[in-house]
Amino acid sequence: MAGSEKGVAYDTSLLWGLTDQGPKGVRLVVSDDYEGIKAAVAEELPWVKWQWCVVRFERNVLSRVPTKAWVR
Repeated sequence: MAGSEKGVAYDTSLLWGLTDQGPKGVRLVVSDDYEGIKAAVAEELPWVKWQWCVVRFERNVLSRVPTKAWVR
């Protein structure tokens, strides 16, 4: 679904479902670097800031580093 209209529509409907359940005063969304989520947040919650999840970021970095190079 990444990069497709279907993916953005799914993420937008997910946000609608969450906001309909009552969270108020949302100021930050933390997620992985999935374009559909970021686009849905920008479209549906334009006042909210988006942040890449630190754990996801670290996993992405470590997936590109050979385990022999990890400092333990």
